[in-house]
Amino acid sequence: MRQAAFTLILGVPLFLVSALAPGFLRSVDDEKSWRSRSDAAEYLEAWPSGWRRPEAMAEIEAGQRKNGFVSQLRGDRGPVQVHSADFTADGVEAVTADGLLVSRWSLRTGELVKQYGERNRRLAEDPGKFGHGFLGTALLDGGHRVLALTNGPHSLRVFGEPPSAPTVLAGDGYEALTAHGSQAALVHSVQDRDEAVLVDTATWRTMALPHPEVAMVRFAPGGDLLTVSRREGHWWRDGRLLRTIAMPGTAEPMAISMDARLVFVADGESVIGWNMDRGELALRIQTSGEPASACSNGDAVYVGTQAGQVVAQSVATGKVTSDFRAHLTAVNRIFCGPAHVISAANNGNDTRLWRMDGIPARPTAPAPVERSRGWLVEQGLQLNLIVFTELVRGYEDEWWVAGFAGLGAVCLFAIWTARRRTTSRGERPTVG
Repeated sequence: MRQAAFTLILGVPLFLVSALAPGFLRSVDDEKSWRSRSDAAEYLEAWPSGWRRPEAMAEIEAGQRKNGFVSQLRGDRGPVQVHSADFTADGVEAVTADGLLVSRWSLRTGELVKQYGERNRRLAEDPGKFGHGFLGTALLDGGHRVLALTNGPHSLRVFGEPPSAPTVLAGDGYEALTAHGSQAALVHSVQDRDEAVLVDTATWRTMALPHPEVAMVRFAPGGDLLTVSRREGHWWRDGRLLRTIAMPGTAEPMAISMDARLVFVADGESVIGWNMDRGELALRIQTSGEPASACSNGDAVYVGTQAGQVVAQSVATGKVTSDFRAHLTAVNRIFCGPAHVISAANNGNDTRLWRMDGIPARPTAPAPVERSRGWLVEQGLQLNLIVFTELVRGYEDEWWVAGFAGLGAVCLFAIWTARRRTTSRGERPTVG
């Protein structure tokens, strides 16, 4: 029994250290990075899921308040992605589509107001006929009704009063939903033709508007429809082509301004705004990295970059009015409303609401409670563990496996030793 106890005393601490060392050293490095950070973004880039993430996000958001940050958009299951968005005419609410659901948000607080659709395909209404999940959304009649485009098979669904049954669209390849009043428009890209489709949601009559390689559509405030490809833009009225405007042709269009007067196209580390009345360069927005998204409302143009920056520039003066870090990853989508902007870094699962009218936004989430890493990590910070850290780093899995395998082997050996010695003591010599 003493030999078994001696085996456990020597073996367990040794292999326990091997098993727990990687996690302990990560905790020490994590805390060291937090305390030596130049800013919270630097810490999160090194430790995206670090123990100090709540404090880092609170620090970042506190700094973003001066840029109009309102809230991160969060659903009932955490942060949401956004692929499409539209704003009510009064600037009070917005709707977004994330691929599964359409969500309605308060622009004052960033809180979720309502969701439409079903997460579970089995609960959706005839998904084999009408599709499941929403690729895009737009508001009808100033925001009283919500229009949504389902994933294939494609259909259009209306939420609100009066209720309406889903309307199936012929074929596949629909995207880029937009609306004005009771009219809607989409891009329809198929192998043998490209076209925009005009939809009257009062009668559900559709009209094809031929436009090779069309990529985007947008209604002007008066109801005319602009369809845009890399090479040219077409202006339509009631399904009739009014005029054609030449495009710069340097790249695919990124966005159309809310008034449909400007189309934005990436050009290296800048974005050009192309005037769709005269067919000429209107402005250029210089960025510090590759542009990823753009939107515009009134005099302001907003460009999101691959580095997570958002640059705002005035159309009238050409001056940059704001340049700030909005996300830790690329700003894949950015949407403009009357007084708000929604930016989405979908790769980082981070969508943020901004108020851009100069009125400071009040915090909507409580600051995280200050936390301590504990005595053991504090002691690790005091010791010089550079050599040990380098020894473990790069072989963390091996150390972990070896530690727990060794613990198992030591325990089995101790049990075997105890049983063997007990059996040996229980034997009696045979007297002849």
